[in-house]
Amino acid sequence: MDFKELAKFMFPPGTLDYFDFEDIQVEEGTAPFSEVYTVHLVEKNILPELSPDKKDRELRFKGYQKTTLADFPLRGRKVFLTIKRRKWMIKGEPKVFMRELVIDSQGVQLSKDFAFFFETDH
Repeated sequence: MDFKELAKFMFPPGTLDYFDFEDIQVEEGTAPFSEVYTVHLVEKNILPELSPDKKDRELRFKGYQKTTLADFPLRGRKVFLTIKRRKWMIKGEPKVFMRELVIDSQGVQLSKDFAFFFETDH
């Protein structure tokens, strides 16, 4: 089983539709089960959909917004997600935006921090 298959059990449904696994860091602890895992995900380079009046405009990549969130423990060990979201700008317009992501499923609820990160207006 590769990481992608395993990750389907770790992340909300749809997460890997928008993100690629970049790295995982393990900080060794001094006591049993005290390791800390930090999983790094980066948003895939998929152009966001634009409104019909702007669909022919040129998009420019403007870097990343990086956020680290505490996730649910994995086998009693602390887990953090470092997520890099792509920022975009329409050529000739001053506003930077991020693509709208839908990461949810019936019966799945995101934590407030995780859900806030995926809102588009912040």
